[in-house]
Amino acid sequence: MYELSDYLAMVDDPRRTSAYIAALRATVRPGDHVLELGTGFGFFAVHAALAGAAHVWAIEPNDAVALGPALAAQHGVGDRITFLQRRAEQITLPNLADVLLEDLRGVFPLMGARSGILADARARLLRTDARHIALRDHLVIAPCAAAHVTSARETAHDASNDASHHASHHAPLDLTTIRARAAQGWQRVRASALRPLAASARWATLELTAAIPTDVRGTVQVTVTQDGALQGLGGWFDAELAGGASFGSGPEAGASVYDCAWFPLERTVPVRVGDGIAIAMRATHDGSDYVWRWEVTVSSATGDVRDRQVATDLGARLLAPERLARRASTAVPPRDDAVHALAALLAQVDGARSLGEIAHTVRAAFPRRFPTEREALDFAARELARLVEGDPA
Repeated sequence: MYELSDYLAMVDDPRRTSAYIAALRATVRPGDHVLELGTGFGFFAVHAALAGAAHVWAIEPNDAVALGPALAAQHGVGDRITFLQRRAEQITLPNLADVLLEDLRGVFPLMGARSGILADARARLLRTDARHIALRDHLVIAPCAAAHVTSARETAHDASNDASHHASHHAPLDLTTIRARAAQGWQRVRASALRPLAASARWATLELTAAIPTDVRGTVQVTVTQDGALQGLGGWFDAELAGGASFGSGPEAGASVYDCAWFPLERTVPVRVGDGIAIAMRATHDGSDYVWRWEVTVSSATGDVRDRQVATDLGARLLAPERLARRASTAVPPRDDAVHALAALLAQVDGARSLGEIAHTVRAAFPRRFPTEREALDFAARELARLVEGDPA
């Protein structure tokens, strides 16, 4: 879940913000109805209204959206923006939107449910001739040496491990196997951590005005331009926006709010100027997020294959076999107390009863599961938030 500081970091990224504002000014026409998905506290929604939009529908499940009305009123456009704390698939609009504004990217544009959200918006919320602020995202890859590839999460883990080691130095635990599995996955890193050994190349392009594929793949061939140790691949994106605006998240652009991705190789490979590196990338959506696969083949200047490696982040993902089995189409959910409690909860939701009344009724039906009113209320609030607000907590 994003914090307010995360939204401010996005706004404070000068290349991203200036590109989006330029695209808004080039796209929004007087009288337009604009739909923004993922508005945060409404920064771009206010700019869309200032650019001449007749009305902006600003959608955001995060609590940051509560700050939007005051920001809009402060800039004289409060009457032309409607802020809705909902997931996009839960809303309907009185008018189909003329313009779609969104930045649902993460480190990569291929993140989570973005493809499904955009497909739903095109089908239900946009005019057939709607204009898009974000037009396409180019996926970029480069073979790299990494002098220092350490994510913020790893740094925190290292500090925690040091503390744990000192606290239990008489009987330290061997986490080698777990660390090796975690190292199989791609990591989020600062652009400055990447040391490209060859020119970067675009391996795929996402057309954001059409359906984003659930299986994205591409191959590139690059030539090493400096001697070094090939340790992995650096990945980022270049975004094309309306009106000719654009920005990138790669090393040549400097630091950005998106950072870059690091796809590690199991073996370090020495490379020399003139060597060829073939890279095959693939990202396949598994229903919740993309699973990545990368293949690297290093050849000498004369064409002799010197090394070939294939890797995937599947092993690093926390996908317990039991959880996967429960999600299979053939799985039969058990009729246990958890299912009955949820059914009882939903049966009480009639648009008239308060949350406290609903929780009281559920507790009376399941006293062992909810020994106190507080526990029943927390259960009711949490489960209904998942359904109504899209709250992942």
